[in-house]
This record gives sequence, C-alpha cells and structure tokens, in this order.
Amino acid sequence: LRGDANAGRDDNAARAVFKQPASAELSLPESILFPSKHMEEVLAAAARGKSNVTAVLFDGSSDKEYYKVITSIGRKQETVAAQDWAAGQHWWPVQISFYNPFEPDAEPQFEMSFHLYTNGVTENVTMRYRQFVLAGELQEITAFPVPDC
Repeated sequence: LRGDANAGRDDNAARAVFKQPASAELSLPESILFPSKHMEEVLAAAARGKSNVTAVLFDGSSDKEYYKVITSIGRKQETVAAQDWAAGQHWWPVQISFYNPFEPDAEPQFEMSFHLYTNGVTENVTMRYRQFVLAGELQEITAFPVPDC
C-alpha cells in the first residue's frame, strides 16, 4: 500500500488516502495515533508505572481499517544483557491486543508481545494471529550518528 495519512491536527480531518495498488480513502477518528506516537505513549506510561494504555491506532497495513489497541505493561525489569545498546537500560514486558473498534466484544484480531527497553528498542517479539504465530529475536543493532540538520 502507498499513500498518505494525517492525524487530524491543524483543523484537518483525520484520514488516510491510498494511491497504490488502488485509490482509496479511510476516515480516521480524531483520537487516532500512528505507531511511533503510540510507542511514545506506551514508554511514557511504563515510566510512570502505569499498567495499561488504550488507544485507537492506524498502522497503515490496510486501506479499510484501524484498530482499538489495549496495551498491557508488566513490571519494570533490570537488564542483565551484555549488549552495549542495553547497558543501563530497564525493560518492561509488553503485550498489545488489536481489536476491531466496531466489535467491542470480539476476540482480538491479533496480539503481539515483546520486551520494551527505555531507549525504545524492542526484542523477543511474538505476533499471534488467529491461524499462526511469528517470533522474532533481535540479532544485531547498529547505532548511526545523529545528523546535523
């Protein structure tokens, strides 16, 4: 899918406009979050000791839907990893359940769980769909210099 989306700030209606593979438009609620902003809110909630975050999320994976997501945050853990990127970091076990916002009593369409570090890195990712499960493990991370711009 290719297109543009805006979150309805600056007096514009929240919407996603798709150009490929076919033209389509999806109206989004004003409270919509995109994945980066959602992760910022999850990190901030975890740092404050909150255990749940509920949001409406558009991830761009479909031109027909967005999700109500319920994020559960476990207790803060100390890092025992030897990797440089994790030195001095804490992490939280996180699970996100993705629901159809128009079917409040339905089962989640899919769920994902991972370890979320204070620097925003995730590892030990598991994505559970109705018919299969995907698991990912962080193998390597490369830090790039921050550009002067």
